[in-house]
Parts: sequence; structure tokens; C-alpha cells
Amino acid sequence: MVDRLRGVVCLTYSLQMQLGQRLSADPRGQQRRRQWTVTDRVSWFWCGQRLFNDPGYDWRAWLAAHWAALAIPYTPVVPPPAPIPLLGEAA
Repeated sequence: MVDRLRGVVCLTYSLQMQLGQRLSADPRGQQRRRQWTVTDRVSWFWCGQRLFNDPGYDWRAWLAAHWAALAIPYTPVVPPPAPIPLLGEAA
């Protein structure tokens, strides 16, 4: 029983994290994140939770559009870090 409960918790946590990550990459989701907090310091987990209980916006259409793609791992495009100048070039 405990193992099953632990499995359900892990599954829901992973789902909520994936939804929050996808919401954070979506332009509409970024707009809502700015409305949820002043500093935009909100975790992916928290964003995933807000999809289900956001009083200001109905996310059902967005969830339906992204639901089928949840089985595919999502990797956001992150720009490569800027090269660090060498000491000889800086002088």
C-alpha cells in the first residue's frame, strides 16, 4: 500500500513539474506568471499546480492541447553560456 501511494505521489509530482515547465515556456504562461508574482520567482511545480486552480484564467483548452505531448520529454532551448574571456585578452 505504501509503495503504491509513493508511486502515485511520484507520478503526480512529475506531471505537475512537466506542466509547469511547459507553461513557463509558453508566452501566455509567461504573462500569467508575471501576474502571479512580482519577482517572477515561481517554481515549475507551483505553476503546474496553478493550472488546476487559477481563479483568473481557464486553462482547460491549453491543457487539452498539451496533454498528448506530455509523453514526449520536453527540453527547452537554452542559449549556450557566453564564453569567459581569458586573462591575456582582458589585459
